[in-house]
This record gives sequence, structure tokens and C-alpha cells, in this order.
Amino acid sequence: MEIRIKHERFEGQRLVVKTANFIHGPRLLLNDQILKAKRGKYIVRDNIGNKLLLRLKYNLVDPIPKLEIEGEDIELAPPLKWYQYVLIGLPLVLVAIGGAVGFFIGVITAYANVFISRSSKNTLMKSLLTLGTSIAAIIGFFILATIIAPLMN
Repeated sequence: MEIRIKHERFEGQRLVVKTANFIHGPRLLLNDQILKAKRGKYIVRDNIGNKLLLRLKYNLVDPIPKLEIEGEDIELAPPLKWYQYVLIGLPLVLVAIGGAVGFFIGVITAYANVFISRSSKNTLMKSLLTLGTSIAAIIGFFILATIIAPLMN
């Protein structure tokens, strides 16, 4: 997903944050060029040619980072709510009980739940989809474990 940044220092330019995905973390683009960070910081020129310091602040859970422009935090999306974290983390129970297979299914499902939580659907639909995805992953794990366990002996 691309989020266009509207900031007075970049009027007439296209400043965009591409959110994280399964392959890489969030990226910053200026006029459709991917910017390279040095020690987590980007140095870019504004409309009048002044150098500005930008940083992407992100955590491992949320694909949408915050953008800092010269010390000013720009919130690109509202923070996730506590209940969203609970629903996102529900399949991580498999990590504790399921060995390598549980880890794989739990982490992939939790990550998918983050993207569902950040979608444009209404809150109830996002919550139901996240809960459904978690339940399906847990049921799928137990079905897979039932099939694999006899083969291991």
C-alpha cells in the first residue's frame, strides 16, 4: 500500500511511504525514486532545495510506520487498538504449542491479521475476519498435526 504524504515542504513533489510487506520493510519514495537510508535516516531536498532529515519509525508488528520530518512526527495511520493486538496475536498460541509447524502457521497468520487490521473495511468486519483467520489457522494446525503425527512414528 502507498501512502502519499502531504507536507508544506514537499508541495509539488510526490513523497510516498510504501508500507511493509512479507518481503521487505517500509520504504520511502520521493518523486517515484526509492530513497536509500543511511543509519535509518534519509536526507532529502525540499521544494526550495534545503536538506531535510527524515526517518521512518516502525515496529515489527505494524506495516504502517510513522514518518519524522525534521523532528516533527507525521502519523500516517491511527495506532492499532489494544483489542486489535489481541486479535492479531491470537494465532501466536501455536508458536508455544506447535513446534516448527505451529511457529510457521502462527507467525504467518498473525502477520496476515495485521494486514487485515490495516485494511479499509469497517471495524466489525476487520475484527470478524481477523478472528476467523485465527480460528481457521488453529483448526488447520490441528488437522495438519493429526495427519503428520502418525507419519513421524
